[in-house]
Amino acid sequence: MSLLDFKKFDLFKKREKKKPEFSVATLKNQEKIPLKELFPDRFINDNTRYRTFYDFLVASKFDWKKQEEIDLTALDLFVKKKTKFPTWEAMKKKATAEYYSRKLGF
Repeated sequence: MSLLDFKKFDLFKKREKKKPEFSVATLKNQEKIPLKELFPDRFINDNTRYRTFYDFLVASKFDWKKQEEIDLTALDLFVKKKTKFPTWEAMKKKATAEYYSRKLGF
């Protein structure tokens, strides 16, 4: 290992000490993540035709207050046309991975 590799390891150790309250166990037990946190504006801007999460919601024309009533076929079609993802599930999966990366400090 080079000196640079040790520096990276030291940075990771410092970051690990900085956020001891986060662990796989605590994150795994989290049941619901608010959509605004799951889809920050940067994620939306990088992966969709929209600049903000609000713009994405408005353009979709779905009633997001009643998420359980949204037609998933229609939502998948919207996501396929307006994002880099083939389905809503694929978009959520990528957003969830990025969410946990942010929470763990990666």
